[in-house]
Amino acid sequence: MHENAPESVSENPCVSGTGRKFGIRHIVPNLITLTALCVGLSSVKFALAKEFYAAAACVLIAALLDGVDGRVARALKGDSKFGAELDSLADLVNFGAVPAILLYIMVLQQQPGFGWFAALIFTVSIALRLARFNVMSAAEDKPITKKNDYFTGVPAPAAAILALLPYFARLADLPIFPNAAFVAVYLMITAAFVISSLKTVSLKSVRMDKGNAFLALFFGAAFTALLISFPWHVLSGVCILYWVYLATVLCRALMPFLCALSIKARFRSDGNIPPSRSGKVK
Repeated sequence: MHENAPESVSENPCVSGTGRKFGIRHIVPNLITLTALCVGLSSVKFALAKEFYAAAACVLIAALLDGVDGRVARALKGDSKFGAELDSLADLVNFGAVPAILLYIMVLQQQPGFGWFAALIFTVSIALRLARFNVMSAAEDKPITKKNDYFTGVPAPAAAILALLPYFARLADLPIFPNAAFVAVYLMITAAFVISSLKTVSLKSVRMDKGNAFLALFFGAAFTALLISFPWHVLSGVCILYWVYLATVLCRALMPFLCALSIKARFRSDGNIPPSRSGKVK
């Protein structure tokens, strides 16, 4: 809870951020959030019982519910600061702690020291990203649920799916990650992208005309059929495609810096000194 929140909000959890009492329209989206939290935590129980398929399914269901609660809140006009804070805490558990624990149970415990360190780093990165998101939203004096055309860094649900690529690959018998140390390094690289300042696309910004609607429905249905038939192969492929996209975003962000280095190197090789931005010779 924010320190500057009104006293009525901080003392009474049944009051929305605007001072209105909670009604059914406020309870329903928060109930969905709590359901997602219960489902996400249940994945740990399944993983401890070596039921890895069920554990992965729980994380996916939690991610699906995470995308539903906000839309339900907006549709019912049940947005509240309480709901936003609850959603943020649930995201930390479902998309930070849970994926790290699942990976540790399945593979990282083979390297108990380094593996647990990587799991902690990933969880901390999710916490930092969610805290940054909340602070930025409060500083801009806008609701946390406002639509944006892009995310800063990799959003928490997508980061959880990316982090679980070694998990999906093992379920699909794909020899992508040879050992636990490899998985630990991969998890820390994912954490770096989570807290980065890279601007990644938001699906909310995707628009299409009516002429392409049926084509999108067809490909959506085909993707769903593939996901049902070959879930772990498809999820692994989705993760790899997302990494390709992140690589292009990173290259685009580094391009000005690399061009500047190239120009300086060319001037130095010619024995000249490149001019500064002000036009003066350095």
